[in-house]
Amino acid sequence: MAGCGGDGSQDYAARDSVILGTPVAGATPFIGSVAVSGAQISHVRRVDFQIDAKPSATARPVRVSFSLDYLKKRGDYVDGANQLTLPLFGLCTGVSNQVHAHPVFTDDSERSVSLTVATAAYVDPNAIYDRPVILTQRSAQ
Repeated sequence: MAGCGGDGSQDYAARDSVILGTPVAGATPFIGSVAVSGAQISHVRRVDFQIDAKPSATARPVRVSFSLDYLKKRGDYVDGANQLTLPLFGLCTGVSNQVHAHPVFTDDSERSVSLTVATAAYVDPNAIYDRPVILTQRSAQ
């Protein structure tokens, strides 16, 4: 706030929109990636994301946090760029996954953007892991 000694400028999250690109499938239906772009991306400290659990699942949502340094080491961000690649994992196969990304900026401001990631069904070439044997079924709570 300017009246409290600040310069009156907006925080990084309020200065520009954050845009998620079209999801890209990975080597298996459980993984993928999406481009995150915006003029203030170079001021991101970390990107958190959550993949909602399927409505009928007893599992909790997947929650992940990637620092910008980690994304640089992976080659998913280049200094000064207005775009980074957000790796996604923990996707449910054969459904539309709700993904919520939260870039957190160096001034602790953050944005929230969401998208749907449709995945192909998983087919195990050895016919083992895509045919689970349920001994005791749990109920959704």
